[in-house]
Amino acid sequence: NGQRLLDGTAGYRVTGVNTSQIKSVTVLDRQNSNDVTVNVNVTSAATKATNSYTGGALGSDTTLTITGTNGTASISLSNGASTSDIASAFNAVSQLTGVTASRIDGNQVDFASTEYGTRANITIAAQTGSFATTTVGTTTGTNAVATINGDAVTADGTTFTVNTQQTLVSFSVAP
Repeated sequence: NGQRLLDGTAGYRVTGVNTSQIKSVTVLDRQNSNDVTVNVNVTSAATKATNSYTGGALGSDTTLTITGTNGTASISLSNGASTSDIASAFNAVSQLTGVTASRIDGNQVDFASTEYGTRANITIAAQTGSFATTTVGTTTGTNAVATINGDAVTADGTTFTVNTQQTLVSFSVAP
């Protein structure tokens, strides 16, 4: 429709944003024409779900089911698979699962969700063979927490939605 919402022509203008900390700001609803100040102090950054494998080369053929925020996939690894092989296999299905892998060294592979917050999760289960992760079961990220105009507020991942001074504002913070 060609409306410009944040430059002031539609009645909304966002100023004083530290763009290294605040990624985006959206005014969702405004019930008055007064200037509104929103003071934000992030007290706890959002985190990804993480886990690690520290067993080095595999000692047997192993089939894993990987579940993440995006869904579930299975991978098959051969006896003797290195940590490079393990990381490559996980990354080959990361679009399906939302889980990425980073080879640390010959013994360790670290896993992380692609998303942040409590909706971000990782579950790695061995269907055959052995694959011991540092945390058994599901790991989950944490939501960002901030003090907004004096009130403690928990985000949905990195996104806060607050209603203050008859104005509904949504903004995303850097993780």
